[in-house]
Amino acid sequence: MRPLALFGATASCFVAFHLPAQSPFGDGWKEPSHKPASAVPLLGIAGVALPGLAELRVSRAAPAALVAAVLGFAEAAVPLPGGAVLGIDPLVVPLFAAADGTGRADLAWQFPAAAAAGLGFLATALALDSGLPFGAVGSVRVATVLPLQVPVVGAPADLVVVFGQSNAEGFAALGDLPLELLGPQPRLRIYNDWVAAWQPLQAGRNNQLFPDVARFGPELGMVVAMAERAAPLWLVKCAVAQSSLGPAPGPWNEWGPAAGELYPELLRRIDAAAQAARNSGLVPQVRLVCMMQGESDALSPALGAAYGANLVALVQQLRADLAARQLDRMGPAAVRIGLIAPGLPSAVFVAREAVRAGQQSAADVLLQCEVVETAGLELQPDQVHFAGAGLLGLGQRWLAGVPF
Repeated sequence: MRPLALFGATASCFVAFHLPAQSPFGDGWKEPSHKPASAVPLLGIAGVALPGLAELRVSRAAPAALVAAVLGFAEAAVPLPGGAVLGIDPLVVPLFAAADGTGRADLAWQFPAAAAAGLGFLATALALDSGLPFGAVGSVRVATVLPLQVPVVGAPADLVVVFGQSNAEGFAALGDLPLELLGPQPRLRIYNDWVAAWQPLQAGRNNQLFPDVARFGPELGMVVAMAERAAPLWLVKCAVAQSSLGPAPGPWNEWGPAAGELYPELLRRIDAAAQAARNSGLVPQVRLVCMMQGESDALSPALGAAYGANLVALVQQLRADLAARQLDRMGPAAVRIGLIAPGLPSAVFVAREAVRAGQQSAADVLLQCEVVETAGLELQPDQVHFAGAGLLGLGQRWLAGVPF
């Protein structure tokens, strides 16, 4: 069986079908070196290949256009009606769908995980605009070419843990997101605790503490930051508004490990997410921990004064627990702590500067730990919660320069 036959129908239903001359398993397969030279604007495309699953997100198509995934092994320049040029030698069309009203189509298909493990291939997309005469300029549009590879059994899954309070959760409305960040984001996976499964991150669907809440947080900025990253990231998020490092009267509002409230819940989610990754044949490793918390502690002089010591104890405990779970085989996870905003109203957040100083002192003491400045990130009118642009900026700052 030719390897891509695992993925579905041949390409003959859309474009002329012909096999590449070289095998994907030999030296002939190479990453694409150029975008297809097209006379019409390219579609947007993002995608990922996972054990037993591949997903493509195609954007900038005409509303209701028929969008198809096209797979192959070799680069090419295949002229299409209307001036578009397909950038690969087409072999398989595993799936097609109609674009929604914004011009986006989300394509996902399953295949035998074991048989396809390690398979490298090229993916692109093609869209037929039914609103234009076939053959007219723009009636057929294509995307650039993506190199994808199905992970082998035992490949690493790079986990990113995000936790904290409301600014980690995110209180920005979906209307603040650009179109490219709406809908599923295949390359940033998130563990959806409600269905006990890894899914593509989707703002307003699986990115908040409760499902289907129409808000987003800094995780969407991570999508922007990882634009040049080849491998997916695996996000575990646990954020609860109005929570502190404690001690606090509770219930369900204290991160201190001794309180037995939010910290055990964070570990439970990490454990469940890691096991789900193992079940798919991957080896989970926590590579980065991102924290945005401290506003509640800044309301109290006592909590503010204890913040630095409490934060050191929390990070040390988390690293010890990750090591006990063998989730740090590639070294202790880097920790990035978002400083609470310097513009928080000081009349209310009386320990603002003490918390910021405590965050900095903890980063100075802990190895592979650094603060992320939030000055300049846009705030909402309440001057407490980050606005949409601010949350996107925070997510980008968290991932900036990560060494993995």
